[in-house]
Amino acid sequence: MAAHDASSLRDLKNHIIGNTQNKIALAQDSRQLDRLLAVLHPASEPALLKEAAAVVASVANAPSTTIPLALLNVPARMLLLTREIITQPRHLHTFREALPHISRSLRNTIVSVADALWGDLWGAGPEGEIVSTGLETDNALQSVDDHRYSDILSSCLQHILEPAHAHTLLSLLRHHDPQVSLPVYHILTRLSAFPSHRQRILSWTTSLCDSPFPALGTTPSVPDNDYPFRSLVAGHVISTIERHQKYGSSQSTDLKVKEASLELLAALVQGETKLATLIRGHPGFASALHTDRNHVMEPTSNLFIQHLIALVHSSRRSMRLAALSCLISLIRSGPDGNVGSPEAHAVTQHLLADIAKLLLSDNLEERIKLNFLLAMLVADDPLAQASAFEANLPPLILQRLCEVPSKLSDMPRNLYFRSLESSLLALCALSTAHDPARVMISEYRPCERSQERQYMLPQLKYWLRSHSYGVRAAACQLTRALSRTVALLRTDMVDEELGPDIIAVLRRELIMGKSQRKNLMGEAAWIVEVSATAVLCNMVTDFSPFRSVLVQDGTLQLLVGLTKSEHQPLALNALWAIKNLMFHSDLMAKRDVISHFGHDWLLDLCSEKSPDSIRVQGLEIMQNILAEECPSTVSRLANDLGGVGGLQTLLDLLEACITGKPAFDGQTTTSSLRVLSNLALGDATTRTELLDRAAVLQCLSMITESPDVKSQVSAITTFQHLIESSTRPHTPRDAVVVALQSYQLVLRMRASAENSKKVDVVDKATAVLNLLGRER
Repeated sequence: MAAHDASSLRDLKNHIIGNTQNKIALAQDSRQLDRLLAVLHPASEPALLKEAAAVVASVANAPSTTIPLALLNVPARMLLLTREIITQPRHLHTFREALPHISRSLRNTIVSVADALWGDLWGAGPEGEIVSTGLETDNALQSVDDHRYSDILSSCLQHILEPAHAHTLLSLLRHHDPQVSLPVYHILTRLSAFPSHRQRILSWTTSLCDSPFPALGTTPSVPDNDYPFRSLVAGHVISTIERHQKYGSSQSTDLKVKEASLELLAALVQGETKLATLIRGHPGFASALHTDRNHVMEPTSNLFIQHLIALVHSSRRSMRLAALSCLISLIRSGPDGNVGSPEAHAVTQHLLADIAKLLLSDNLEERIKLNFLLAMLVADDPLAQASAFEANLPPLILQRLCEVPSKLSDMPRNLYFRSLESSLLALCALSTAHDPARVMISEYRPCERSQERQYMLPQLKYWLRSHSYGVRAAACQLTRALSRTVALLRTDMVDEELGPDIIAVLRRELIMGKSQRKNLMGEAAWIVEVSATAVLCNMVTDFSPFRSVLVQDGTLQLLVGLTKSEHQPLALNALWAIKNLMFHSDLMAKRDVISHFGHDWLLDLCSEKSPDSIRVQGLEIMQNILAEECPSTVSRLANDLGGVGGLQTLLDLLEACITGKPAFDGQTTTSSLRVLSNLALGDATTRTELLDRAAVLQCLSMITESPDVKSQVSAITTFQHLIESSTRPHTPRDAVVVALQSYQLVLRMRASAENSKKVDVVDKATAVLNLLGRER
């Protein structure tokens, strides 16, 4: 294409539309792309600009894991071009036919960049392949490994939402032509999936209208002073939905705008408590569900919520999915959507019944999205999970899951993986806090395999090795949920040897490295590792034969290494697994843990450098290491735990924890006291070091009167261990009793024994009084 004219561009457009190979070929031709992008300028002829924008829109829509760098300049170029057009009345008239193509090219480019950076909204799909086509390019994975490339993608999206472009996007959003406004709905919906972008979009308030920048063909909306939303986007979306409710037609474009509005509102409400509360604020929120015997909706003061519920029963598939997504986001965001809210539970019950009916659909894509929405609806809500179990949703999901072909070649790869991922994720959400659901899932067998002893657990082992990150992550999460049932841990999960498979998954994921996951958003990049280590936490119990596996095959060293992870939940799970391993552990395993942690790492984890949750787990590891050992061993282990500084360093740390310098939370103090309690069982040298620390003893004596029962019991137990002879039970060490006289232990123990309503406190205080030779 040496010369640019409308005819040649039209031919190019016809050449690539509907032909994925031709789109990809053009996307990889950087010189031709540059010449094409040069046409996107107000100085170009209107017909030329229109055709060029149409070609760019088609190229940007090409399914690929690699976005050409030249296309990354399209959003900024298109936004500047649009601004130039709509600020000049003569341009606005001249280029009015090009605006829909400009809007679509803007949308296709931004959505492609977001998909490459974050993954698909409805499932991860296969890795390293062009989604839904099976085509591969030589450098398909190169961009994922390139940190700079990912940074460029991220910067591209951030640049779009800068204040300078907000006016342009808002004007396009409010345009009277759906062909112009609809792509902007899609843009904002996709960008709202990322929390910081969502908050920036919601921050576009009426202050932006103070500028003389003109609105472009704006549609009528509710006046700002009568509207409860300061956010221009949220207000416009709500007014659009309500306007379509009153005046909307059944025309396809009108319905598409309404669906896009519902999807955008669902994305905007995610995690935004104030916005969700405003929408749910009417008294009629729950009454929207009340029906008469003929299942006709009764009137409600919250007509908006009532309208959304009615849309869930729409005959139009995309409309009911959009309405369902919007409703779930509304009830799951904010305090009113929390577990225990009667209103939220009432809405959830209604939606569960609707989802159960919709899941009977023969459309696989609809069922995939319903699975994701179901998972969102019941996640972290025990009442919702119990209701879903009563509505027979788990067996329905299981039945559909068993219908997925066992061979990948029997259906498109993208659909195959997303179907598996959505089903596994739904089963995980349905069973996380509901034991009967976990048992049902583990015992489920398809009718044609009713004679098999197990079906789901062997299948889980297979799915844990899937080529799709989404399937691996969902399988790990479901395994984590199942491992919460002790009966399954003791029998089926041990028999199926799931432990080694989980370790293998964890090792493979860590070897792949974070660079290959840079295209995943936030927490999603760590789902496999976090879920796998959580399974290990549950499997490392004192009765499990799996404990020996952790120590023998180098997994212990792997877990210790994960405590240094930059991702706190992963480090926390690794610490928790080590803590469980140290519970009732033998001396050799304890020494291995200390050796793998090195001189100072465990001390650093327990210091003020670490978050409270990490600090508590580190201290509880120390507690378990020092537990159930003879006095001389306790002292040797304490010296080892102190690293280079030995016992003194360990005592310095514990003193800082219980004296509040720097300030620690209550759980950290309690955990520190328990370490001190075990340390007090050490030999004479250790006891002497403890008794020489007046600040520690003074603080301990004051904590014996604390309202925090756990801390109080731990402090009293520490004094008991210091005073009571290790060789002659119930006999005090006279020298220790003398050393503690100034701390008024008799008075404090008597007050605790006589005044406390807690049996543990009374028993411990009485034991110390008896050691001190005094009656109650």
